[in-house]
Amino acid sequence: MLPNFQRTCRLSALLLPVLILLAGGMVAQGAQGDKRPVIEVRPKSHTFPPVFEGEALSYAFTVLNKGETDLHIKKVTHA
Repeated sequence: MLPNFQRTCRLSALLLPVLILLAGGMVAQGAQGDKRPVIEVRPKSHTFPPVFEGEALSYAFTVLNKGETDLHIKKVTHA
């Protein structure tokens, strides 16, 4: 079993794209019929290497709008 801090870091990195996708899914469909924002997150996941408790970690995900209307991300959270 992984120590709590390592498990938390790994879960946070894996859940971030999912949560961004959920936030993007809450965007209302535009007035232009079936045209809508389409969110794409690259990469879809990231696994941090083992670290000592208290060590800072960061990783950048790229969020793109592949749709035809504006994408509004109103809230991003992590577990």
